[in-house]
Amino acid sequence: MQDSLPETPESQPNPPGRPHSALGIASLIVAIVAIIAIFGAFVLAAANTEDVVVGTVFLLGLLLALIGDLLGIIGIFMKQRKKLFPILGTVINTALLVIGIGTLGLGLFFLRTSSSF
Repeated sequence: MQDSLPETPESQPNPPGRPHSALGIASLIVAIVAIIAIFGAFVLAAANTEDVVVGTVFLLGLLLALIGDLLGIIGIFMKQRKKLFPILGTVINTALLVIGIGTLGLGLFFLRTSSSF
C-alpha cells in the first residue's frame, strides 16, 4: 500500500466562484457619491451659499440615492452572483433616503411654522 501525501491548497484547483454583482458594485459607488453630495449640501448651507445651489445639490444626492437603491435591489435578485455589494449599497442608499427625506420634511415643517402669511 502506498502512502499518499495530503494535498496542499496550492495543488487543489480553485473552484469557480460566483462573481460579484456589477450592479451591486455600482450601487455602492453611487451610495458613496450620494453621501458626498448630501454632506456637501450641508457644508454649502453652513457656508451661506445661495439656497438654490444647496437645494439642488441636496436633491441631486437624494436622486442618486434612489438610483443606487434601485441598482442594489436589482443586484440582490441576480442569480449566480455574490450579494455583498448589492446589500451594502441598498442599506446605505435606503438609509440616505430615509435621513434625507426626513431632513427635507423637517425643514419644510419648520419653514411652514415660522412663516407669517
